[in-house]
Amino acid sequence: MVSGSALWDISVTEAMVAFFFTAGFVAVYTYAWHRGQTLKSATYRFIWRAAVVALTMVVTTLMAFDAHAGRIAPIFNVVALFVVTYQLFDDGVTNVEYLLRNLGVVLVWFAYHQGNWNDGGFMVSLLVLVLVLPIIWWQHDTVHYQFGAFMAVQVTIGTAFWLTVPGHIGAVNLDYAKRLFAIGMFLIMDALAYIYSAALHREEVQRRTMTRLANVDTLTNAKTYSMYQREVSDYFAAARASETPLTLAALDIDRFKQVNDHYGHLAGNAVLVGVASLLDEILAKKGLPYQLYRTGGEEFNIVFPGNTPGEVVPVVEACMGAVRNNPFIFHKQRIEVTISVGVTSVMPSDRSIDDTYKRADDNLYRSKRNGRDTLTVAGHSSKRRRDRTMIATYAFYVQPILCVEDGSVAGAEIRTQYFDHDFDRWRHNVDFRPDVQSLRSILARGVETSSWPSLNVNLTATELANSAVVDMLIDFKDKSQRLQALTVELEQGLPLTDFIPISRRLHHAGIHIVLDRLGGDGSQKVVAPLFDYVDGLKLTLEVIPNRDDNLVVTQRIRLWSSIAQQHNLKLIVTDVERNTDVEAATQAHAFAMQGFYFGRPNLL
Repeated sequence: MVSGSALWDISVTEAMVAFFFTAGFVAVYTYAWHRGQTLKSATYRFIWRAAVVALTMVVTTLMAFDAHAGRIAPIFNVVALFVVTYQLFDDGVTNVEYLLRNLGVVLVWFAYHQGNWNDGGFMVSLLVLVLVLPIIWWQHDTVHYQFGAFMAVQVTIGTAFWLTVPGHIGAVNLDYAKRLFAIGMFLIMDALAYIYSAALHREEVQRRTMTRLANVDTLTNAKTYSMYQREVSDYFAAARASETPLTLAALDIDRFKQVNDHYGHLAGNAVLVGVASLLDEILAKKGLPYQLYRTGGEEFNIVFPGNTPGEVVPVVEACMGAVRNNPFIFHKQRIEVTISVGVTSVMPSDRSIDDTYKRADDNLYRSKRNGRDTLTVAGHSSKRRRDRTMIATYAFYVQPILCVEDGSVAGAEIRTQYFDHDFDRWRHNVDFRPDVQSLRSILARGVETSSWPSLNVNLTATELANSAVVDMLIDFKDKSQRLQALTVELEQGLPLTDFIPISRRLHHAGIHIVLDRLGGDGSQKVVAPLFDYVDGLKLTLEVIPNRDDNLVVTQRIRLWSSIAQQHNLKLIVTDVERNTDVEAATQAHAFAMQGFYFGRPNLL
């Protein structure tokens, strides 16, 4: 129904049709422009971008032809002005594209002001337009994504246009009321378009953020392992199809755990960032095509498409030298690190990239075994510097084990420390293994100097399988007058058929057995067959993945406490360093605890 009071004698239906047409245009236009930015093919991107220009020209031309269509002619003017100005706010527009769009706006401006070109008002409106257009370009992000700035620009354009157009459009005589109505209609279209565009932009930003989180390591800015898995297979297929070389370099920061232990995890993070940045810098300088990925905690992989190992090795050596000769500074602390690298290339016998990667990883392992700071190519290692000659320095100490129930000392563990010359500090050592006579001397020293009559001693599976070691332990326990209890802490499991007779001999002599260094993923399955032949379990917090996550630690303590209770075994929690560790062990009803939380160990 036509309202008699309507400014242009238009119906509500006709106005709504105009708004819905505009909404449809915005949806189609936005889709086409997005395709023109995101398609991989340059040809298809050009076609879609050209389609956007064509769509704008067609709609604007149709509106111009209908600009004299009776009483609703001003509606077409409003739509035409909206269409031609909406394109000014697109993302990713080139300089040339923006100049062409400006030209389109100016042409529309002249077309709809025909007859008023010599009018002073038209000249002022044209000057306003010429000033606004570069502002949109220079302040694009502000104007496009801030509602107030966007609407201020459109108010300026709409007012300058509608207050200066000729007094008659079609059959409509434009008084100020009708001009203000046109401005209002134009701004409503702009506001609705902004809301739609802003919602799409937020979704796109969120999508890009999630994609970046999945594809780029947020700490080092290297690509992630998931990205590596996707891309490296494509590189492999391309190399096979084009019969071009593809070289992989697997590298690892040497002794990175010691950096974390000595300087803290924040320092470790700083080293990771520094190494990744340094690698990226050197690789970029050398000019070979590459992709850098962080594939593990301190592990990186570099893919060199189109290059042979011979071409890659000098670049890798430069990376190793840069890391070695550029210490990282964290809170005024100088942290020196090195990297070990394994290099290989795709071979005709490789069925998949996994075969190539395994060879690179094996070469990296050889580099580690050959002293670190080493490069291994095709199984041949070359060390890039001469290590300082050092004499291994060891010391032995006892650390008390405290009962959870009353805090009394249940015993003490004899442990080994070695002096780390690289970091100038003492560290716990699990690799040093004394011979039988030395082990007896260490036990004797522990009994003499310790005020605790119960001692625990660490043994590997190899040592426990040695009958001479078992004989020594039984003889020592039998002849020691001060020693009331002796416990063997077994660091690795033995085959059940070998372990049962050893367990019976030790138990017959009154020597207890505790399974040590439990808590890692999968450790329960490995040692479960031995549960019926031991006296206790020792949960080592240090080996728990995500050790810094209190919830993970608490859950792991509860799990092992439940296992211990099911098998009527005593649970000892070691590496206790925090209040949360003590609380978790207490609540889980562990038998005993030990760690730096209760004080430093005593040297023998």
